[in-house]
Formats: sequence, C-alpha cells, structure tokens
Amino acid sequence: MKSDENEQHNTKVLDKKCQSFTKKIEVPLKRFNRLKLSIHHFTPSLYLHTMHYWASATYSSRFWQMNIPFQEFKDHYERLIKSGKYFVFIISANNIPISQAEIYQVQNDPLSEHVDAKDSDYGIHLLMAPYRDLLTFFGQQTRGLAAEALVTVLDMLFDTLAATSVYAEPDIQNKHACNLAEQIGFTFLKKITLREKEAKLYKITKKFFLSLYRPSQ
Repeated sequence: MKSDENEQHNTKVLDKKCQSFTKKIEVPLKRFNRLKLSIHHFTPSLYLHTMHYWASATYSSRFWQMNIPFQEFKDHYERLIKSGKYFVFIISANNIPISQAEIYQVQNDPLSEHVDAKDSDYGIHLLMAPYRDLLTFFGQQTRGLAAEALVTVLDMLFDTLAATSVYAEPDIQNKHACNLAEQIGFTFLKKITLREKEAKLYKITKKFFLSLYRPSQ
C-alpha cells in the first residue's frame, strides 16, 4: 500500500512540474550548430501524425516497436499521457519539429527494478525525425543535431523539472543511440534486461551536465 501511495505522490509531483511548463524555452548551445532549438509540450492535434510517421519508419520501428496502425498509435499515446506518469515533448529547430522526447520518473517505471532511484531521477526516450528529412531542411547543419536535441531536453530536465540524475536505456543493438548517449556525457553503468529488450543503462548527473554545458555556473 505504501508503494502505491509513493507512486501516486511522485506522479502528482511530476504532473505539477510538467503542467507548469507551458511555453517554449530556448537553450543556447555552443558545442554543436547554431540552429535555434526550442522544446514544448506535445500537442496531439499538431504532432501525432508526424510522430506516427517517425515511429513507423524503418530506422526506428526496430527499436521503438511502434510500427502500428495510426488509431492504435493514437490510443497508446492517449493512455500514456492520461496515466500522468509519462510526458511527451517536441523539440524543434527553427520552428521545424525534429524530435520527440518521452520523460518519466524512474520510480514510476520498470527501470526502478534496476536503479535505486530517488524522486528526482528521471528517464528519457528520444526519437529523431528521419535523417533524410533533416538533411532536406538543414543540410550540413544536420550533423550534431541529435546531440543538440538531447542536450536541450536534458537542460529542461535539470532546470525546469529539477532533476538530479537522468537515465537512458537504449537497446543494446541500437548503436546510434548508445553512441549518442556517450557523446553527450552519459556514463555507462551496466547491461540490463527489460521486458521488451536487452539494454545498456546510462546515467548523467546534473553536476556533470552543468560542468560540460554551463561551466560558468
């Protein structure tokens, strides 16, 4: 019973923090390109078809396992958001959607079986738009764009949501995602078995993130 009460409390805290995040924020970065990135709440009427297109593509369906009919996809995200345990954000570059991010508190996720998590520990799933589409819009600036999108989400997590640590658990065969996590500064912890995959578990702390991307603070 106490576990259920803790979960309800954590869900309410996360919901309150995310609901207070009502406008776009822009994160200045110096390590990648100079595109103007922003992050904002996922709005189904605006982005659901785009997200379904991304998730159904060959490059992503293998690891996201979301190559499903649109209505089933829509129902999934309605349940996800209604649960109050997961929040979805859209990252844009020059007002063009380039990525989606799902965030959650580790304590409310099966990942908690592998992590001694606090309520300030979050997890993240990131999905980029197809590379060929990004090349069409941004050309050479596409290089490093995934890294910039991930840093933008982390900045929001450590700032707006007051996270102290963020975990990532990409599929062990998803070399691009694993390399991206390591490029950004995540530390590899161990290999874990989740219900849908064998994964590599990574972690980055707020202190280390700030030392990399906001060294003056």
